[in-house]
Amino acid sequence: MKTTVEIISEITGVSVNDICGLKRDASFVEARQLCIYFYRLDGLTYNSIGYCLNRTHPTCIHGYNKISDLIFVKDKRTLELIKLINEKDRSVFVQ
Repeated sequence: MKTTVEIISEITGVSVNDICGLKRDASFVEARQLCIYFYRLDGLTYNSIGYCLNRTHPTCIHGYNKISDLIFVKDKRTLELIKLINEKDRSVFVQ
């Protein structure tokens, strides 16, 4: 079973290192925010998510809210990515 970050990396084409890295390119940020969203749905705290992704908890709150807002306005790209991620068998933690 792959981890959430590995699945999002596979679907978005952004490497795990880039998702957890410091770069702020739009594609990296989108993948990172998707990770934050799914980790939060899995019950992790913002502090825990921040620790996993090398981010502060306010950044994680913003990332979660950003994806939530895109879902609310029915952003087609975001909904398609979420559908693809939900179709995969994923784990929060590395096996």
